[in-house]
Amino acid sequence: ADLFDLGLKVACVADIRADGQNPDLMLALAERKIPLLKGWVATRARGGKAVEKVTLATVEGTVKREFDCDLLVASAGLTPVNGPFILAGATMRYDSLTGYFLPTDLPEKMFAAGRMTGLNDPVSIEASGRLAGLNAADATGAGMGAAVADAQKNFPLCPAPSAAASWSPRRSRAGKASSALTRTPRSRTSNRPLPWGSTCPS
Repeated sequence: ADLFDLGLKVACVADIRADGQNPDLMLALAERKIPLLKGWVATRARGGKAVEKVTLATVEGTVKREFDCDLLVASAGLTPVNGPFILAGATMRYDSLTGYFLPTDLPEKMFAAGRMTGLNDPVSIEASGRLAGLNAADATGAGMGAAVADAQKNFPLCPAPSAAASWSPRRSRAGKASSALTRTPRSRTSNRPLPWGSTCPS
């Protein structure tokens, strides 16, 4: 939508996700009559020194379309800093709802919180950080089991964006892109339980 407002002709927007798009952004595309292809990706760009044509396909690769264009814009969106998990050997899984790679199995004494679990709401992130901190303290032998249980019991439901992940953390092994095709001019917020099943104050 921003590129359109700057004067570029946008042929379409392809989003690898089948759903979970930001409603406001979808409305902005609709108002500008920019086609949105859900569940599509760019598979090939053609041209010499400049892009001349791009091939888009469904994620399954069963349907393909070609667009004439001289610019291909790609975005990975917001991505959690999950490098420490990967280096530690955590098992990561792509979550199609958030578009993030999220941990599904964590190494011993490693606990995830915040955006690394797919959360975006500040209250949810703070609550997840508190619980992860209590779990980490308990894992060092600080005897925080009661505090962990109390935190899990007393948090109410936290708000989360409609594109939040349904991620379920595991304590430890021992114990988850869009493209815009353009031609340059020549002149759901919802509520859901937190991953650990606790809630936040309203």
